[in-house]
Amino acid sequence: MVPLLLAAILWHAPATIRVPNGESRTLEIPAAAGPARLVLRVHANYWRPAGSNPLLRILLNGHEVGPMRDRRTSRLASGAAGDHGSMRFDFGRWRVSQGPVATARDELALDVSDLLRPDEPTSLTLACAPAGSLGATPLVVDGLRLESGPAIETPLPAPDWRTPRLDLPPPPRFEVEADRSAVRLAWSGATREVRTVVTGGEHTWERRIEPFATRVEVRDTVTNTTAHVVGIRIRHAVVTDAAWIHLGGRLDPDVADAYSPWNPTAFTPVGEAGLGLVAEDDVFRQQVYVDFDAAGGTVGIRTDMLCLAPGERHTLVWSVYPIRTPSYWDFINTVRADWQVNRTLPGSFMWFTPDTVLAMPPDKLRDALARQRTSVAAMFGGWVDPHRAERPPRIGFGTAVLADEFADYRERIRSAVARLKEARSGLRVLLYFDPQRDSSPDALRRYADSVLLALDGRPERVDWAGRFSPAWGMVPTVGNGFGRAMGAVVRAMRELGADGLYWDEMDGVDYRAPRATTNAWDGRSCVLGEDGAIRAKLGLVNLLSEAAKLGYADAGVVLGNVPPTTRRFTERSDLRMVEAGELQPWGPMAHLTTPLAYIGNRADWAMVLAKIDEGLLVAGARIDYDHDIVARLFPLTPEYLQPGTLRGRERIITTQSGTHGWRSCAGAVRAFRYDTSGHEQRADWRLKRRHGGAFLRIRLQPGEAAIVECERAHD
Repeated sequence: MVPLLLAAILWHAPATIRVPNGESRTLEIPAAAGPARLVLRVHANYWRPAGSNPLLRILLNGHEVGPMRDRRTSRLASGAAGDHGSMRFDFGRWRVSQGPVATARDELALDVSDLLRPDEPTSLTLACAPAGSLGATPLVVDGLRLESGPAIETPLPAPDWRTPRLDLPPPPRFEVEADRSAVRLAWSGATREVRTVVTGGEHTWERRIEPFATRVEVRDTVTNTTAHVVGIRIRHAVVTDAAWIHLGGRLDPDVADAYSPWNPTAFTPVGEAGLGLVAEDDVFRQQVYVDFDAAGGTVGIRTDMLCLAPGERHTLVWSVYPIRTPSYWDFINTVRADWQVNRTLPGSFMWFTPDTVLAMPPDKLRDALARQRTSVAAMFGGWVDPHRAERPPRIGFGTAVLADEFADYRERIRSAVARLKEARSGLRVLLYFDPQRDSSPDALRRYADSVLLALDGRPERVDWAGRFSPAWGMVPTVGNGFGRAMGAVVRAMRELGADGLYWDEMDGVDYRAPRATTNAWDGRSCVLGEDGAIRAKLGLVNLLSEAAKLGYADAGVVLGNVPPTTRRFTERSDLRMVEAGELQPWGPMAHLTTPLAYIGNRADWAMVLAKIDEGLLVAGARIDYDHDIVARLFPLTPEYLQPGTLRGRERIITTQSGTHGWRSCAGAVRAFRYDTSGHEQRADWRLKRRHGGAFLRIRLQPGEAAIVECERAHD
């Protein structure tokens, strides 16, 4: 702590800062340059000591401040240890102690030299997470200051991912050889060895590889040769000295180990080329973690939970992608093409409650839907009838939506569906559906064979900190009571006039780990000790529920919240989205599905730009946006996604100046500029036609966007 005491104070807050739950405070720091660190002492105010929770988010000039500056350089000068072994930083928030006073271990000192503005003031935002089960726990920040610090080596600048791509680069020619412990590749002047490390119980191992134009597919067949269940840990990893590594699509240097079945990839630049690893089969995807080991300098994909019954065998399938360039985006677009997920997205979208629709004058509803060219209307959930007097409100999940208590609400839903369809021809109306939970008061008794049991044997229960009636975690299968009963819910949705389902939590609830139960075994998953010893048998919900879910999905149009995690659902034409509002890091989960980012009721133009800058399209709840772009975002059949640009067969959507276009577009081309408020204007950028293609040099100012349409579908 001596260096902290001797450091020169560059700025300090004038007083203690309190940040209530769900709110933020923004301060202005005078212009500063040179090595500097942000120092603060913070705790969450509570009447007694109550452990800790991830409550604090720090933003400097809009950049999230976590514990790492890059993959190998820490920001932390103090406060590195978490309490009771907990992670100090988790999903964008710092874990802080809860109690009446702060202690010395509640101090953070973070190098922020790279985030300061030398010629203008710096904006510092401190945000507090919403209240949890304890109730109000406002942040109290003392001793907030900026002080001089030791110089830290400046990391290499990020590669250029924003220059518009007119083509997906062709795959390189490569040479490959393999044995049971390694896959060796040579391509584009690069060579790498992907090493496999296996630990655990007695087994046999057989490896086969099959080269394709874009990748090497590896099939590892594991057989249990013993008379008891064996557990096996497996990691495939490659050495890297690169700084810009993507784990599950996430570049965040604070993410070194993440559960990632939605985007089961790890990518590293290799000189002027690149290499990607992809988990392919359903079991590996459900169990996969992506990681970066700083000590060994390796990036990899792994499972820590594979297990097999006596005599059982399983083939884990994974792929190695040699890429011509060091770009993650060339890699992920190659995988998208191989997985054939570049399907046409309809749009635009809106979300509704029945009472809001019924209260709106028919002509106003018709005009609003027409203005935004809405093609999909999805109902909010869970079901909560505001006309009922229960406190806390009764919430409807699972089969509870068929209860008598929701009879009147169902009739209002029926009327709202009819009103929406009358207002806009061709509109597809989807009703809220969630088979991961049931909120019937007798759910535990009625569906005893279906209850999700945690490792401690207790049923999963949630009541959203007392704001709603409780709901119980469920695991629907074709053979259990809840799985069969949910079929009646699907039929009821169609009888209310719906075209299909807005399916919440479709392939995940907790993004930190697999959703699992001890109430049933899937035959492939266990909690393992470090040596592979079996601690508990598990059933991963997405494996157990696959057949039942496919049956529900066949009932009509599906818009799923959370991307698919199994091959059969990946191959379906369902729409999928991620919740990707402000500061939510889930955007990369959509890189291998329909690239839709749900932004809720956010109406600001800045959020639209932010999602395009992530390579995503907004799916918003509102039908009263001030900006004009939503009406022209769809349909879109993706051809190449990258930060700042989505190039589709029908249109290009971008915030990036440069040359945009198609190699093949013989039809008429129209261009539109959206100003800093999102208002549409026809653009007169010069159009060039060469060899059947159409190209424009787009020029945009900060805060603007553009859409270019090819009126006749090109080849």
